[in-house]
Amino acid sequence: MGRNEHYVKRVKWPDDGSIKAAAIRNGNVIWALPRPYRHHDVIEFLVDCVGREPPIGPGSGYEQGFIGPSGEFLTREQAAELVGKPGKLFSEDIW
Repeated sequence: MGRNEHYVKRVKWPDDGSIKAAAIRNGNVIWALPRPYRHHDVIEFLVDCVGREPPIGPGSGYEQGFIGPSGEFLTREQAAELVGKPGKLFSEDIW
């Protein structure tokens, strides 16, 4: 466990049908920051506050995605499907 990881908070997201946050998943642990934060902000948080070592991105075991309407982790493809956009969703596409 990295430094400051004991500060993790479980958040209950209101289910209003919208994407809630940019998120990064590693195994069964998900880190997320609410809009208007983007994935690079989550990466910066992981490096600066949690003590994770870069790289944090494709091919590193960390998967970028979003927190969906019910608080579930969505891949970029699942999030794109939810908002009706073909391909992958990026936070720049929605906020």
